[in-house]
Amino acid sequence: MKIQNLSVAKSNKKILNNLNANFEPGKIHAIMGPNGSGKTTLSYTIAGHPDCEVISGDIIYKEQSLKDLEVHERSLLGVHLCPQYPSVIDGLSHAAFLKEAINIRRHNQNLEALDEFEFLKLLKQKAEEFKFNPKDYIRHSLNSGYSGGEKKRNEILQISLLNPKFIILDEIDSGLDIEAMKYIGNFINQYIQPDVTILAITHYPEFARLLNAKEVHIIKQGQIVKTGDIDLVKSIEANGFGDF
Repeated sequence: MKIQNLSVAKSNKKILNNLNANFEPGKIHAIMGPNGSGKTTLSYTIAGHPDCEVISGDIIYKEQSLKDLEVHERSLLGVHLCPQYPSVIDGLSHAAFLKEAINIRRHNQNLEALDEFEFLKLLKQKAEEFKFNPKDYIRHSLNSGYSGGEKKRNEILQISLLNPKFIILDEIDSGLDIEAMKYIGNFINQYIQPDVTILAITHYPEFARLLNAKEVHIIKQGQIVKTGDIDLVKSIEANGFGDF
């Protein structure tokens, strides 16, 4: 994915200012910067959130502009956002939600839809793998009553089922204890493949290390001001973002 001179406003306030970036596949990219620098706005703009008004510039993914595509169209191309605060939808079961999502994606790939038996077998396997009670998980309303850590595990479960290729983790480590952080970090490290790109927005250098991020990008005042390898987090730990 290439971000070209991207300027974006939210609520009539300019947040991103001619931002440029190149997020190569096969890598985990850590996005870091002070509060209010534009990290979340960048992630939501890539995903197509309607509150993010693109003033100028473009987002090119697989040689295609995303700028005028709807959220679901970007999703079908493989773009997937794990928000900092996952949605809670009472009355919509995990089974109903995920079956619809999987079969829409399969239809887009000219694959046959999973039938009820195939889908439930797969969902039970995934629920158990991600430390949920399979019977409870299937009929449970989406994230209803879940702790922060459970919601984040559920986001990772969805990645495992939907198999996206460009994944944005918006502070998925926020509020997690060290064991939960390691659990998610291990999954992400196993998931990365030559055709997969992962952006991990984080405030914590330790999480960037846990992910073994290949590139670290520093955002300040709506621009990426520095890109380097994982050693860049040492400077952040020592001096904050004042040197950038």
